[in-house]
Amino acid sequence: MPLARAYLPATLDDLDTLAATRSLPVTSGVAVAPGAPELMEHLAWVAAAERAAEVAGEGRRVVVSADVDTAAVTPAPGAEPTAVTLVTPVPLKRVVSLHVDEEPGSGLGDLLWYDVTELDQVRALLSS
Repeated sequence: MPLARAYLPATLDDLDTLAATRSLPVTSGVAVAPGAPELMEHLAWVAAAERAAEVAGEGRRVVVSADVDTAAVTPAPGAEPTAVTLVTPVPLKRVVSLHVDEEPGSGLGDLLWYDVTELDQVRALLSS
């Protein structure tokens, strides 16, 4: 089955659920189709970071990158071209990386990259 790269705004509670149940119960995010131009990847990333800022409020933004089955993704009506609704939770095995603000309110370039194996370290960082 083809996969789409999805960028999913998340909270500490979402990451706690991911650690406990091995799936992320997200319902919306942004995604790009396989083989999409690099510009679309960048636009999706920027849209996810903006949505993560809304979710984070005064806290650090978190974006989860995952490769999801295209059958589990539907375009969100009336939104930007990369906005999607996910019809199933994202299993931990599909999560590729985690991206977190270096400091709350940092700029787009200040999102730090973490491998999925560092999920517990990211949760600890967000808890402090």
